[in-house]
Amino acid sequence: MNQAMDWLSTDGCNRFLYKLAMAFCAFNDVTSDQDKKTPGTYFELFVGHLLALAFGVQPRNRVEVLTVEDERSTLPTDFIFDLGPRQLKFHVPVKISTRERAVQVWAHQRMLNGVYGEGRFKGVLVALAETKLDLHKLEVVEICLPDQWAVYQRFVARMDRVYYLDPPAKYSALATAFPYIPVKSFGEFFKEKEVLIWRSEGLRAASRNAV
Repeated sequence: MNQAMDWLSTDGCNRFLYKLAMAFCAFNDVTSDQDKKTPGTYFELFVGHLLALAFGVQPRNRVEVLTVEDERSTLPTDFIFDLGPRQLKFHVPVKISTRERAVQVWAHQRMLNGVYGEGRFKGVLVALAETKLDLHKLEVVEICLPDQWAVYQRFVARMDRVYYLDPPAKYSALATAFPYIPVKSFGEFFKEKEVLIWRSEGLRAASRNAV
């Protein structure tokens, strides 16, 4: 599947992955009335598998931190991708939708920055959509909180990327004004993953020389 992403266009790649994600969610909706957890679990595993192929490493879902008592503890996260010594680490929360839970994404990034230093972990949120069925009007509506996201990005921590399979227009617009949150389609990740992994040619050369 990972090789297929190379020849698909960005839009084609995103459409392909959207169909794979929504097919299961749609099946679950018509076969179960109250099961809200299974689609989220499936989407998390689906994205984790794709990113593991792209990064070439298996993720962890906990990261070690220090407490004031100098005892070691762990912070639970969705995924941590560690690319190896002297290379970047990626903090990747995965959500079907964020809504009021979005603050958790920035809070975890803030904790990682506090323990390991700014820039050691790149924050990359992957989400499906922000849509909800309005049962009164029987129409699908988007629920977005762009002003809150801007506050989190400015005062809590910085997320390097936010990828959606169905990018909301209100969130995509956050890339055009301070504090700048790059919100893109998930298909774009597979076209720019090298940019994320290697900040510059200088970093790539420095890493090679260190080996």
